[in-house]
Amino acid sequence: MKMKKIVLSSTLLSLIMIGCGGGSSTTQTAALQSQSVSQDETTLSAKNIADKLITDNNGKITTIESSGKVESVALSQEALFLAEGSNGVEIIKIGYSDTISSELIFKISDIDAKHVSLSSDEHILYVEDETGFVQMIDISDLTHPVNIGTTTKKAIDNAAISKNGTYKYIPRGEEGLEIVNISNPVSVIESTFKISNTFDVVLADNDTKALIATGPVGINLLDLTNPKQVNNLANYRITGSEVTGLSLNATEELLFVATGDKGVLVFNLEILLSKLGY
Repeated sequence: MKMKKIVLSSTLLSLIMIGCGGGSSTTQTAALQSQSVSQDETTLSAKNIADKLITDNNGKITTIESSGKVESVALSQEALFLAEGSNGVEIIKIGYSDTISSELIFKISDIDAKHVSLSSDEHILYVEDETGFVQMIDISDLTHPVNIGTTTKKAIDNAAISKNGTYKYIPRGEEGLEIVNISNPVSVIESTFKISNTFDVVLADNDTKALIATGPVGINLLDLTNPKQVNNLANYRITGSEVTGLSLNATEELLFVATGDKGVLVFNLEILLSKLGY
């Protein structure tokens, strides 16, 4: 929000200067275009980002390389957080122009990171360590993250909740994907989608579909139209890798996929779904 205010005030100032004869129109136009590019390169929350990015036939945009084996990913408007086991957590500054840009801005080395998640305001990074407990990291300043303590609750809840607050989709590892109706005070398990492994889940297409990370099986696309009877629609296998983490940007256009030693693959979600027949 702060960034938007700065851009707006600068724009208004430029327009005022033009109206008063301050500076040439060519110079002012170039300045406004520069502001627009700068804003594009610092946020992934604007609509229609995917349309500007070059992809291959499967919708893959780029690969973000890592120094360790990526086990989990979490995405804010400005940064990508990679859990890399004993290699710690890498914080990657991301933006876009004609592709996704990436820059390592900090590495948290003193933690064995199994899973990462963000608070709703994106100020706190939760990192599940090798013991199963969760370290809380203040990331208000991405260049100087601060460990503010350990939670008493074990393990991160990496479930996905439908926008209407009715259903919760919980990855249960070898037990599959559990679908829980949370609309009543007493939650009820509606069904369980059985598959070899379910490490992570994201919702798409107005919560009518789910993408689940299924290790060496890859990414499975599920139909959630009837939560009591979830159906497997398609599978996307990434040769030679295990998919253990998924994250969508705020507009649900870009899918970030943790693939172990192969780093993080970034896909145009619409093209990937089309490739899968949906």
